Amino acid sequence: QASVRATFERQADALSVKYSLPSGMLKAVCRIESNWEQAAIGDDGRSIGLCQIQIDTGLELYGKSWQRDKPEPERRAAMRKNLLNPSANMTLAAILLRKYLDKFGGDETIAILAYNGGPENMMIRHLLRYRAARATYAVEVAR
Repeated sequence: QASVRATFERQADALSVKYSLPSGMLKAVCRIESNWEQAAIGDDGRSIGLCQIQIDTGLELYGKSWQRDKPEPERRAAMRKNLLNPSANMTLAAILLRKYLDKFGGDETIAILAYNGGPENMMIRHLLRYRAARATYAVEVAR
């Protein structure tokens, strides 16, 4: 098991470099989401694999052309199987983390919150409003 985890950690490091992720971010996601268990299933079966990617998220990231010749139930089954592949799962997580870092101006905290709860999560909106209010306050005080 230790050698398998070491292999996953090396893959996570390589993906972090490829997608310009902060050092350790992807490995932390793997540790927190699944404790490095490649067959982990969570959220009543909705979250799958090392980084607990959901089928809908995987399909969204792969795009509508991915296996478009298959009926939707077969596409979903294929994605479920794909998410159990550690390399594919970590790649999707890295892509998603990069997307959220870009969307939220490089803010690692908000990117992680978006990864965990979705980018429309209420906590993220409140945090963004709070930070905007603090920035506005700072500008007013500086006048």
